[in-house]
Amino acid sequence: MKKIMQSQAMKKFLHNKKAMLGLFIVLFLMAVLLIPGLHGLFDISNALTGADIWKIIGLAFLPTAAVQILRVLREGKRKAA
Repeated sequence: MKKIMQSQAMKKFLHNKKAMLGLFIVLFLMAVLLIPGLHGLFDISNALTGADIWKIIGLAFLPTAAVQILRVLREGKRKAA
C-alpha cells in the first residue's frame, strides 16, 4: 500500500481537483445509498430496496463498460488494418 501511495500516478491523481471532486461525489452517493442511517436524512428510506440499489450501481458502470468495449474494438480495427 505504501508503494502505491508513493507512485507518481497516485500523486498526480491526488493533486487533480476534478478527480478528487469526482471521487468525493461517488463516495458520498455510495454512502447515502448504502448506509441505512443516511436514508432518513435524505428521505430515500421508502424509495429504494436492495434490488434498486444494485440496479443503480449496475447502471452507473454501464458508461464505463461501453467506453472500454469501444476502445477494444477500435484497437482491434487498427491492428487488423
